[in-house]
Amino acid sequence: MIISYGIYFQIENHTNLSLTVYVQNVEAGNLTPGDIIKVKNISGTLSYILIEAKNVQGDIIFSKNFSTSELYDDGWKVVIPPKQ
Repeated sequence: MIISYGIYFQIENHTNLSLTVYVQNVEAGNLTPGDIIKVKNISGTLSYILIEAKNVQGDIIFSKNFSTSELYDDGWKVVIPPKQ
């Protein structure tokens, strides 16, 4: 069973790359450098939310499972940091 939760948060692209963002393996949108996307109504379990970002070549630039308490503590904001 898939459940949709009324959680919403934002994802910020702090890289110098154009990225496609996935939340729970579902495409959430495209971000150019400095862009912000708002994500809502997440499907799946409520304990962890997988957020990934891929570059135009399809390479994973960012991948992290966030707990809802982490998102809450971070003000419901995810920052994709510059690539080291």
